[in-house]
Amino acid sequence: MKVNNSIQVLISGCIILPVFSILGCILGLMVHNYGSEPYKAWKNLGAPPVEIKKLLVADKDTIYVQSTDDRIFSCYRATQYDQDCWNQVNSFSPVWEDDPSCSPLDDIPPEPEGVIDRLINRRCIDSPVLQANEISVYILLTDGTVMQWISDPGGPNEVDLFYRKVYVGCLIGVIGSAVASFLLFKSGLIFSP
Repeated sequence: MKVNNSIQVLISGCIILPVFSILGCILGLMVHNYGSEPYKAWKNLGAPPVEIKKLLVADKDTIYVQSTDDRIFSCYRATQYDQDCWNQVNSFSPVWEDDPSCSPLDDIPPEPEGVIDRLINRRCIDSPVLQANEISVYILLTDGTVMQWISDPGGPNEVDLFYRKVYVGCLIGVIGSAVASFLLFKSGLIFSP
């Protein structure tokens, strides 16, 4: 039985494209939810190529350290995986100031042995879409390794969470639709002469 062009368009437009879009939305939500999980353990940032004298300043994703020969190194790390990320820099960017009035957290995992320097940076977040306390803790160990722990920044309110998930899901859904369209085009099911 030969399927005419209008039925091919109907099948691709009403069945296949929405299925790929829904799969894309589900994948987008899974990626978003994984990325927003709190740290469960200290993350190893490795060590700069020279001996560290002290931890200078830090925010959630970047720390600056000073070496014994007064050079400055930075590590930008916005992932939950251990990684060595050190680069020498000439200066450092301003970071948020520590706010000791923020509530302390009880869920910081025990520190490893051999801590010689510690940098704690607390920030209270109070906005229409997010109310939370965020804490970044960096420690320097005797072997020169720097480790990081970041708190869960707290739950955004339901409206913000809803819109973020919808946005990420729709973005991945559009990519899924584009992939489906490409596959259907290559197979000749749509736009075939």
